[in-house]
Amino acid sequence: MKLLDTQKQEKESQDKLLHMSVSHFVEACSLGAKTGISFLVLEGAKMMWNALIPLLDQPHNRKLLIAPLTSVHNNLKAVNESGDPDFLVLLYSALFACIQEQKDWKTGEHIVEEAFKYVPATHQKVLWEAKMLFLSKLGKNVLNAISNMKESNASLMAKVWVKLARSSSNQLEQHSAYNKAIEILRKEESVEVVEVLLEYAEWLQRSKYSTQDVEDQLLLGVDLLMDFEPGWGEDEDEEELAEGDQAEEAKTRKTGKSKSSKVSKGSKAMTKKSAMKSKAGGKSLKSKASKRSTSLRSKTSKASKKTTTALSKRQEEESQPQFLNCSHFEKLVRIHSMLATLAVDANKQREYALDAHFFVMKMWEQSF
Repeated sequence: MKLLDTQKQEKESQDKLLHMSVSHFVEACSLGAKTGISFLVLEGAKMMWNALIPLLDQPHNRKLLIAPLTSVHNNLKAVNESGDPDFLVLLYSALFACIQEQKDWKTGEHIVEEAFKYVPATHQKVLWEAKMLFLSKLGKNVLNAISNMKESNASLMAKVWVKLARSSSNQLEQHSAYNKAIEILRKEESVEVVEVLLEYAEWLQRSKYSTQDVEDQLLLGVDLLMDFEPGWGEDEDEEELAEGDQAEEAKTRKTGKSKSSKVSKGSKAMTKKSAMKSKAGGKSLKSKASKRSTSLRSKTSKASKKTTTALSKRQEEESQPQFLNCSHFEKLVRIHSMLATLAVDANKQREYALDAHFFVMKMWEQSF
């Protein structure tokens, strides 16, 4: 590595030196595995990683890295070294990316099955995603593999379904995978469902589904995000409820029909609305987001607090945040921008664009 001079040497010469360094570090890992000292294997693997990072930017280099990365995998597996799971995630991410580029699905499946034996369960996301991809490409039953996952990890299961949706070439399978991911995350009331809804809406648009189907998913995403923080549009909902009650009383006096019969009809309508809302590609329904839309730019959230950067980072990782943060506002900007492009009415386009601008300003407020 000391012979490397990025300022004076040509790229080809630098690559040769780096490949030579990688091979030496792989040999060090092999010696560590033979002696049974797992620490030596792990340290050798980390030094190899530092040497190969500059090589990951070229396809021909990535092809040459499959062999040394596989050798290190074998050595780590031999000594059952899982002391630094974060490093293992990086290592396997690079290895699977190289294998995927070469379309060597059989080798990938073999390596991922071996990695499952020693990589901690808390860091197996990259393994599950790779396994779904390799099994799908090999034409094997992916559903059986997913059924073996721990049901307690809803986030991981959802991400695996999304990975399957992305890698599958079957439109029906993609549709089913996205819906399964959304179903899992909604059951857990996780904010992560919004990102999946956004991706699903983009997929629906690319797949030539109706504009209304796309809008339904986007508006559902807005509703779910707004529900995580109290104060959005509560006044407007109360006003609408009061107006509705007054109109109901007037109509009851005029027609003589009982109020209870009308409430019963309303409950049936709401039940139907909930069922249709959860069903992908359902009929267009008026979202709570559209009711809140007019108030977004005139009022700020009653419970919104200016948070520190550290707190925002923690909340980005929470599945059920107490308050909306920049990552959530960024999703709302994307959703409303997409809604503006889909809208055929000029007034709606303007409304959605102003909503997007409002959330950009909210991001700005929380950043300083």
